[in-house]
Amino acid sequence: MVRSYYDLLDVPRTASEAEIRTAFRRKALQVHPDKQRSGSAATADDDAVKRADDAEFKALNEAYSVLSDAGRRAEYDRGGRTGEPHHPFGAGQHFGGFPFGGGWQPFPFGGDPQQQQQQQQQQQQQQQQTDRVTLPVGLAEAYRGGMKNIILNELRACAPCRGTGAKDPTADVGACDKCGGTGKAHGNFGPFLVSLGECGACRGRGVSQPPPGRECASCGGAGSTAQAVPLTFEIPKGMRDGHAIEIAGAGSFDARRRRHNDLELRASLTIPAEEEEGGRGFRVTAVDGATGRISATLRVTLAEVLVGFDRSLGAPWGRPMRAFAPSYFRPDGPPRVFSGMGMPLAPSEGGRAGDLSVTIVVDFPEAIGEPERAGVSAPAGADVVVPFMVEYSDQKNLQTGNQRCASGSKTL
Repeated sequence: MVRSYYDLLDVPRTASEAEIRTAFRRKALQVHPDKQRSGSAATADDDAVKRADDAEFKALNEAYSVLSDAGRRAEYDRGGRTGEPHHPFGAGQHFGGFPFGGGWQPFPFGGDPQQQQQQQQQQQQQQQQTDRVTLPVGLAEAYRGGMKNIILNELRACAPCRGTGAKDPTADVGACDKCGGTGKAHGNFGPFLVSLGECGACRGRGVSQPPPGRECASCGGAGSTAQAVPLTFEIPKGMRDGHAIEIAGAGSFDARRRRHNDLELRASLTIPAEEEEGGRGFRVTAVDGATGRISATLRVTLAEVLVGFDRSLGAPWGRPMRAFAPSYFRPDGPPRVFSGMGMPLAPSEGGRAGDLSVTIVVDFPEAIGEPERAGVSAPAGADVVVPFMVEYSDQKNLQTGNQRCASGSKTL
């Protein structure tokens, strides 16, 4: 048996416009698709109840859209209690015997526009939005990976009003009177009901704003508050510049959609300056994201070139390093390349580490005086050249520039 619009809203046929509005808000609140249901896990019975509520909510919207309009209500009343509008061929006759065949459809161009609007609104609510935040990551953090803790200033759902913006989230909020809960403004264009865009009364939310004086005291009716949110996540070992970390539901609260956005953290690799590394003359200049190669420069004095040196380079990416040459070495030529001393690579990229490329820069003095001459002897001979070396302090085998290492690893 078809229920009339009056039966759906549980009001008499003589109900006033205010009584119809009140009844609609009360009934719609009971079956609104976004209402909070008890229980942590959905069951088949819960899904069945939700589908029934969705159908009931659509029927209530249809009933309210007709009975809240004086002209459409009068036309509906002339059609009888079954809910069918009046037609010149008699109530309830849908042109079943029309000579062109087929039943008459009230919307022959693809369904009920109001139903399409409701479906579109539900699809928009289901579309997840993403907040994108730049994440500064130090070279040492990217090299070793691990857990990272940060604090983000974000909009979070107001706890007292549950994101509704109302003093009483149950009694002060209901389906929007203007759009019937669809979030869309619509009007008549000839015989058709057309969408006019977002409902201005509810700002597309589908629920009414709290009455004046009934706004939530914590958020002022906004439904969200700015909060400092701690966040813990994992940085992969060997993270590259531009690497994205996605965390579902960790973004700001969207009061319109009544849910939190997703969060995307995009890494911005920060390379320390030479001063931050202890002033040892070693400076990282670039990190190749594709190969994991670290490029750096090392400043040496003329005396160090002539007699050799042994110098700690600090730990620019977390591992202590040293550079040394036992005696005279040639500082010119191409950069020295040390295999396996760059950024770690992911297993999908081979699982090994990239290379370290070091360019020697000699600081020549403006003049050589007696203090500079003291302790500097002539080279043993141009044909006796000791290689320049760089190694990790915790390594036993030396990494020798442009030579095959004792461990068997190959430098380029």
